[in-house]
Amino acid sequence: MSMTVPPDFTKLPPTKDVEKEYGLVTTRISAAEKMVDRSITAEMLSDFRNDFEEGKKYYSKLKGFGQVTFHNYSYIYIYINSLQYNGDMMVDNNKKVINITVATHKKNIDDRTRKIRKDDVVQDLKGLSGGERSYTTACFIMALWDTMEAPFRCMDEFDVFMDMVNRKLIMELLAKLATEQYSHNQFIFFTPQGIKELGEKDRVQVFDMPKLFTVAGVVAPGNFSRYELKWPGALRIVVQTITGDADIYFSYSNKLVSYELEHHDASSASCGLDYIDVSSKPRPVYLGIYGHPSKGESSYRLLVLAGRNGTDEFEHGPELIERWDELAEQLDEYHSIYDDMLFGILEIIFAILGELL
Repeated sequence: MSMTVPPDFTKLPPTKDVEKEYGLVTTRISAAEKMVDRSITAEMLSDFRNDFEEGKKYYSKLKGFGQVTFHNYSYIYIYINSLQYNGDMMVDNNKKVINITVATHKKNIDDRTRKIRKDDVVQDLKGLSGGERSYTTACFIMALWDTMEAPFRCMDEFDVFMDMVNRKLIMELLAKLATEQYSHNQFIFFTPQGIKELGEKDRVQVFDMPKLFTVAGVVAPGNFSRYELKWPGALRIVVQTITGDADIYFSYSNKLVSYELEHHDASSASCGLDYIDVSSKPRPVYLGIYGHPSKGESSYRLLVLAGRNGTDEFEHGPELIERWDELAEQLDEYHSIYDDMLFGILEIIFAILGELL
């Protein structure tokens, strides 16, 4: 008769360690069971073929991205040369930067090869004038369009600092691209300047925003109502007092414009219609409407007019404010047009998203 030796419980591992080891063994067993049946069914083969075909489509798209630099270089070269400039574009993938250099004078360009001469000085964007930089940037954006697929494309204030020659040339290029090369896309261009240089174009609709801003306000006696104005070009600022006495104080740089001499650059403080004309200095500029302390609360109407086509000439005098109700109705009409246009674009976007989803 034999006797069983009882286990030594003092030598057993902790319960947590045992459970962890048990879990690892169970996982290995489950994985091994899944690998036992290696047969390939017709359904699996069909799924694999479909995945392969989808992968080829994505590969083709990704392969095209390798040509982005070449396409962009080609098109920016064409656009810049349309102004008899010459330029180079270099993409540094390591630093993730794009360097564009431009020769803006014919003496920097070899007449035979139309290439930048190595012994000539070329300039990057920082060395260009404001107009040259705006023109070059617009050319670069147009070059990017060749590798973009987007139903809507917008440019805002693309012609800032351009002279009349550059504006006419770039606007002709944009209109040609929008109506001929990319006629299936919707283009929206915003400019604070006139577009008389463009002339009439087929399939181009122009919405001329009113060159004015109106607001009615109230200011307590001895206080200011302040405004920040960002419109480019010269401005005519008109204030009509309804009750009390509202005066104008204007500054090119002081946000806290006030009646102290060192805190404003121009003012008009009459008992009737007040107005001032200010030049086209860098924006923003600052306006303060002051309520005279001896007149109690002052209510007023403020009208700001922009110069004609970015010049210092104005289509209307300060008496235009007398047609306040007519101006308000005109602005409401313009806002309605832009609202309709915006909602139309949104409807198209939602329709496209609905098809994709």
